[in-house]
Formats: sequence, C-alpha cells, structure tokens
Amino acid sequence: MQHLRANAARLVAGGQLAAQMNATDLSAMLAASAGKHGLSIALLQPRPDQRIAVTLSGHPSAVVAWLEELQNAGVAMTELTLAQGEDGSWKGDMLLSGPGS
Repeated sequence: MQHLRANAARLVAGGQLAAQMNATDLSAMLAASAGKHGLSIALLQPRPDQRIAVTLSGHPSAVVAWLEELQNAGVAMTELTLAQGEDGSWKGDMLLSGPGS
C-alpha cells in the first residue's frame, strides 16, 4: 500500500460566506461539493470549534482540486492522509476547520 501523508498549517482565506458558516453549514457544503470532484464521502464528523473529520475516497488529484475550492470558501485543511489500496483505489482521512476555529 502506498501512502501520501501531508500535514499543513491552517490556510487563511476570507469571504463573507466563510465568515457566516457554522459546523452544520460546513458539513452541508462539503457533502455538496465533493461529488462534483468525483469524491465519495464516507464520514463527516463535526468536532468542537468548527472542525470536521472527513473520510473519503477518490483520486488524489480530485482531492487537491476539492481542497483548493474549499480554501477559497474559507475552509482550512489541517491534516491529510491518503492511502492507495492494492486495487488502485484511494482512501483518505482529513481534518478540516472552518473560519474562526
């Protein structure tokens, strides 16, 4: 199994929409946007301080495109782990945080 692990400092992004988001809004936005990037979300688990644990499957390039879209909406990735299975599929876990967390 191949692994790609990245830890990133919280990204800074603004915007009026981002400033008004709470954890529920953030979960809904994540679920709505992942599909258009060809990603399947298996778990969205809200945590304290507007953080959300996400478990997903999809190609790493789709994950990167999705993370760029999220950054533009004011959502920060604080941790990312991607692993490739023997069948070639990719699965990942990440921790995201919304504005103000």
